Amino acid sequence: MSVIGYREKIKLLNNKDDLFIKLQKINNYSESQAENVKYEILNISGDEFYLVSGDRDNLLKTTALNTHRITKFDKDFKNDVEEALEYLKQNFEEFYIVIKENVKYIVNLTLKEDSRDIDSTITSCSLPNLPYVIFISYKAGYHIPPSNVISTKNKVLLAENIYHEAIHQIVNMSILKKNVLPKNYSSATSPKIDIPWRKQQKEERNKAWELDRVLHATSVYANLLQFRKKMLNEIVNNDFKEFYKEACNSGEESFNHLLNSLYEKIDYFDVDGKDIIENIKTYYS
Repeated sequence: MSVIGYREKIKLLNNKDDLFIKLQKINNYSESQAENVKYEILNISGDEFYLVSGDRDNLLKTTALNTHRITKFDKDFKNDVEEALEYLKQNFEEFYIVIKENVKYIVNLTLKEDSRDIDSTITSCSLPNLPYVIFISYKAGYHIPPSNVISTKNKVLLAENIYHEAIHQIVNMSILKKNVLPKNYSSATSPKIDIPWRKQQKEERNKAWELDRVLHATSVYANLLQFRKKMLNEIVNNDFKEFYKEACNSGEESFNHLLNSLYEKIDYFDVDGKDIIENIKTYYS
């Protein structure tokens, strides 16, 4: 696995095959609560992923995703996820391996009806207290960051968003296992960095980001730029190629803003955090 900024693989648990174990250890779920999480197996040429189909105790209640609900994958969305992962495995194995090693459970989210005035449907998301678990919505086939949206779904966008969340998993695990942030670091008191392309968001928390969130985004963009360049070389449809080329350009602008802002605040990080930032900056120098 070659991930820009991160020198080594980090595993949070030895056993990645049981979501129930992770819930009990990390979220203090009881065994009976954990068993309420239901999933179906998605087989990608012998590799198993788990599509979460429901959770009666609602994993989302204590998270910033409490405006959403878990929705069972319908046949079309399941096929879309399968096609996207198969596409990567057959054509871009280096990216597929990053997903295989860092993503096990995929959760489909829908915005609740009573939350439409205060939030918008997420495209994709990961949470530090749920390692190997990623959240996506139907938008993952239409939207990639920072704000590139297409009217017809495409497997490349869905594949990118899944890869995107795999990088978030690596950052999460690094923060949990290494000296990335000082022991007294708190998101509540962290300096904020303005995010120009998020100024129209409904929630204030999305308009300026804390340093840990900026580290996540910088790490993701550092790797997505390489992903996009390789994808761009393979795209034959002219309209989609133009769309994706614009995504490459806007992604690079966002990345440069994030990296420069982060580098200005590098002294707020611990030794491993500084190392990650320096590695990313060196790679793109």
